Amino acid sequence: MDGGGIVGGPVASGPATRSRKAWVAALLAALFPGFGHLYAGRPRAAWLLLSVPPLILLAGTAVPVAVDRGAVATVVGFNALDLLIWIGQIVWAVMVARAAGPKYVLRRCNRRGAYAWFVVASVCVGLLGGSAAELVYHGYRIPSRSMAPTMLPGDRVLVTRLAPADRTPRRGDLIVYVYPADRSKDFVKRVVGMPGETIEIIDKVVYVNGKPYADPAAVHDDPHTLPASKFPRDNMAALRIPDSHYFVLGDNRDNSLDSRFHGPVPLSDVRGRVRVIYWSWADGHVRWGRIGLGV
Repeated sequence: MDGGGIVGGPVASGPATRSRKAWVAALLAALFPGFGHLYAGRPRAAWLLLSVPPLILLAGTAVPVAVDRGAVATVVGFNALDLLIWIGQIVWAVMVARAAGPKYVLRRCNRRGAYAWFVVASVCVGLLGGSAAELVYHGYRIPSRSMAPTMLPGDRVLVTRLAPADRTPRRGDLIVYVYPADRSKDFVKRVVGMPGETIEIIDKVVYVNGKPYADPAAVHDDPHTLPASKFPRDNMAALRIPDSHYFVLGDNRDNSLDSRFHGPVPLSDVRGRVRVIYWSWADGHVRWGRIGLGV
């Protein structure tokens, strides 16, 4: 006899499970630090990893503001640390995914909405960190031979912007500035004349306040000397540099468009100071001997 029970009723289902694949965790972590941990069910670690690299980047951009010597080493060191953390969190994400096992119970952090919010937050943090870094230092590619042999076409240089010496250039510094004739372009030249000084060029010799200025970086590869009436390259009448302006010249004196042609550069147009060649590429190969050269 039937005892009154219901035959064939619904069977209670357990929580949804799905394995966590190590390669997926690695890919997500490579795209956005911490995303692999979110995928593997570690939301706290995920958000921590999202915040650490920007903090390191901000620290690496703040230090060069306060220092002159060692600014390049500081920037390189903090970026190297950021890279090591990025690699380490990928390895960690793989380990966490493997430890989750094949019957990982899906959590709230594994919903599409949680993933979307994490991606949006990662992009916003990356943009803010990049903008902060851009205020302090920037990389430039050298396109011409106007600064040869100090810098050659294909060199990439690191320019710092906010250290005390960047805000007040000194004689001999290499600076990046806005080209007056086309403000969409930036030029890099060497500071030769300071505010208030008088600059004159006679037969390719630069005179500062009436005295010859011996610049060891200057080179001349054209044996011809042009008169001032034809071209100001080799002969230029005495010019007093206005306050808060700098007279700049290219190291390759016979092949440089500089203050002889566009006048002194206002301090407000100075982008920053060149510190080091961090990469060099030409004719399809890396010029290893130039990487790390200070200028």
